[in-house]
Amino acid sequence: MNEEHKNRIIDQLTRLYVAEDGRYLVQLKSGKYSTRKAGFNERADGRKFDVPRLGREHIVNHVQGKRSIGVFATKDNKSKFMTFDLDFENDWNMVKWIGYRIIFTLVECGVPEEHIHVSFSGNKGIHIDLLFDNLIDVPTLKRFREHVLQIADIDTDIHSKIEFRPAQQGVKIPLCRHLKTGNWCTFRDPFDIDRELNDEYVLQIEPMDADLFMENVIGRINDEYELEPVESNEPIEPIKPVEPLNDREIIEQSKQYKPNPIESHGVGVDREITVKTYLKYWNDGFPTKGTRHNITFVIANMWREHFNYDESTVMEMMVEWIQRQPQSSMNTPMAEAVEDTKNIVRDVFKNRYSFLKERTHISFSVTELRTILTATNSKGKALTPKQKTLLFALLGHSKRHGDGIFYMTYDQMTEATEIKKREHLMNAITEFESVGLIHIHQRNKRAEGTHKHEANRYEITFPEQQKTAECVHNTNDGIILTNYDSESFRLSIKSLFQITELRSILPRRQFQTFCG
Repeated sequence: MNEEHKNRIIDQLTRLYVAEDGRYLVQLKSGKYSTRKAGFNERADGRKFDVPRLGREHIVNHVQGKRSIGVFATKDNKSKFMTFDLDFENDWNMVKWIGYRIIFTLVECGVPEEHIHVSFSGNKGIHIDLLFDNLIDVPTLKRFREHVLQIADIDTDIHSKIEFRPAQQGVKIPLCRHLKTGNWCTFRDPFDIDRELNDEYVLQIEPMDADLFMENVIGRINDEYELEPVESNEPIEPIKPVEPLNDREIIEQSKQYKPNPIESHGVGVDREITVKTYLKYWNDGFPTKGTRHNITFVIANMWREHFNYDESTVMEMMVEWIQRQPQSSMNTPMAEAVEDTKNIVRDVFKNRYSFLKERTHISFSVTELRTILTATNSKGKALTPKQKTLLFALLGHSKRHGDGIFYMTYDQMTEATEIKKREHLMNAITEFESVGLIHIHQRNKRAEGTHKHEANRYEITFPEQQKTAECVHNTNDGIILTNYDSESFRLSIKSLFQITELRSILPRRQFQTFCG
């Protein structure tokens, strides 16, 4: 490799992977990694030494095989790349099999083939990289990773062998020598992982447009599948880190907003908080001075309890919310109000208050069930049995968790209906709205000032049923159930309708499905 060619490779690796120079990894001969933080550091014996920032000389040693380097996300938790780190010891066929499933799923999700890059880890696995021309927040990339693994239908017990980078851990960049095995970490053909690519490959890489990725990939996924928060034991740094409170400070802060009912405004933490109340204060802000703490507390808890968002998401959205409230509506400076908001969010997640009184017994009327059984799609054809079961589940969920407007995750829909593909769920919901069975109040709405999307919101809008002479009505007014899954749907049908009516309103095969 001549000097000019080597310099071009060094410049390209730096351009593609390095966004943070104050912290980096150096691989040791044992194969393990040492984290280096720029500045004066102190050894165990008390001696101090200076660690330089990650610079060109490090990348020179990297490509020459002298010292392998790894990189991290930025201090504010953003990255110009994301990596699926596959690590299956002594099972190269498993590495390739899982690798291909992830690669083809990325393509299915809208990632262009030319922006999927694979490299050999040097030991027993591969890295699948997406590279961007601008920084993207790491929580968004991590949620995308979880979505890809779910769509790829990879067993959860394998997830631990497919690590996400960069998070709190860094990742080794390609085109170096693994210091323990001596193998070179070369790029591979994404569609023929056994085939090694030469060094010219890296020079041809152009990073993906970050804005287009957010719009065409993340945006479409949120629209079709509703990308959801990820539960993980791995800590995620908040976008705006704040110092934790000690116990005394938490107690003092909590006195300002726990649990003092705001009866004059129809909100109290001692009784049920409705979704409509939450929406009112989220959209309009707090009504008068002196209500800021209570309203902030209620909204933050609703994001957590009703919409199931994680703490970092709620923190970011609530800070953005308080910052758009007029200073004239507050007695305190904005900077102080922001810190109060952060403290409230932390308390909400620490103590996990519950205001929503979940209904354990749900009543379904004969009219509601007849509407489901006789519902048709936009082409006038009867809904399928699974679509009718989904409509029943949506109705049940709205009765249990909402006062009209409600949110139901796709996982909850799958559990109730056994419809596994989110695309089928989304298409069914769109069809329901087109014929007036439900109303989608919000879908794929991005929270102001962020890349995050708020939860989809639905409302059941069954039309009034016309009672005709042909119908043979059951004398019961309805049925009370504790669940709204497919088995409960069948039970309610058999309990409330006579066989003669079911024969008249159901297609023959559906009659056999529900009554067989």
